[in-house]
Amino acid sequence: MRFEEDAQAAAERQSSNARAVALKRFIFRFLWRFSVRWMQGYCLDGVMERFGLASYLWGSRPQEQFLPLQPPAL
Repeated sequence: MRFEEDAQAAAERQSSNARAVALKRFIFRFLWRFSVRWMQGYCLDGVMERFGLASYLWGSRPQEQFLPLQPPAL
């Protein structure tokens, strides 16, 4: 009887432990992907600007490709 209770308690601990590990893994993966995307979006652009890689690769600053066209002056 006692052995069955111990086994049941161990199984509950193991399942809750597995849930906690899965939650931690999910949070870590989310934060990792978010930080990588943030670095690609912000830091990498600045680094490429700083060392002239952007003008080497794109011929001009990459932001200039996406500027809206100005209407012709009348």
